[in-house]
Amino acid sequence: MGEEVEVALMDMYSKCGAPDEAMKSFDDISTKSVLAWSAMIVGLAMNGLSREALDSFAQKHL
Repeated sequence: MGEEVEVALMDMYSKCGAPDEAMKSFDDISTKSVLAWSAMIVGLAMNGLSREALDSFAQKHL
């Protein structure tokens, strides 16, 4: 699937309270853009996973 579709799935899963499924869609993206990283970080934070969101943000900058 294209990145736009994967990001849309990540958004849907996050809004439905399924961050693990959102992470699977994120992992399916081979070259992650800022949009994908942002969707993942927001999705984690939205589901109360603030530590994981911060860790993802830190990983993006490595």
